[in-house]
Amino acid sequence: MLVLGDLSRKRIEGDSLYTKKAFLASNPLSRRLDAVRNQRYVVLTGCELDPGIREVDAVEKLAAGLQSLRQ
Repeated sequence: MLVLGDLSRKRIEGDSLYTKKAFLASNPLSRRLDAVRNQRYVVLTGCELDPGIREVDAVEKLAAGLQSLRQ
């Protein structure tokens, strides 16, 4: 499982989730990772990555992602 940040500011090409997934799938090294081959991603928004109340949402998403690996 990989944790990816989907940043809405889109000032830099690599901010978007689409760009990050495309890079991981096309890179010769990262595309061999099990998480990339099986698209096992937990996506967090920029708000969830910053210190604050939204961290609770991020922890819940991470817990759900880890739980899905056990099934």
